[in-house]
Amino acid sequence: MWTLIDKWDGFVQSVEITSLGRLRLQRLRSKLDSVSKSLLQVETAHKTASAPQTLRKYTSTLFSTVPCLGILTRYTLRERHKQEINKILKISLNDETTIGELVNNGMLLHAQQLDEIAKAADAEYSLEAELRRLEHTWNRAIFEFIPCPLKIKMDEDNLISQQMQSSSGLGKGK
Repeated sequence: MWTLIDKWDGFVQSVEITSLGRLRLQRLRSKLDSVSKSLLQVETAHKTASAPQTLRKYTSTLFSTVPCLGILTRYTLRERHKQEINKILKISLNDETTIGELVNNGMLLHAQQLDEIAKAADAEYSLEAELRRLEHTWNRAIFEFIPCPLKIKMDEDNLISQQMQSSSGLGKGK
């Protein structure tokens, strides 16, 4: 049992030093699910084991970080969004920032603010994508301009008609 606990503890420590640039969120979720199930089995079998309780706390904290980590690794985040996050977390967010640094700087306390930034980033990205699509569509459109002599002819006819009406003897009512 203790070797298994040491293995899990090693996993938790390795996650804490993982940088955002190397983070594979789906793999982390899967591993956390596995560790959580195993911890539950150990806790059930050994009700007095204190090491799994400590590990349970760390695993629970890591589980809580997953949504925030999903926000911080979104492709929709632009530099302006990262600057907002830097102000909130009081950290310089980059690919080398570790999960441990984020947790220690209160990432979980600011989850709602991070979520709002992420929603704004997603909305802005969606608008930018739609604008790019429209620009691409309109750039491919070819408009052909041709002269329209009919309009000129109509203008000449209107001019002649107006002149005739204003000349003596052809006015209105006569």
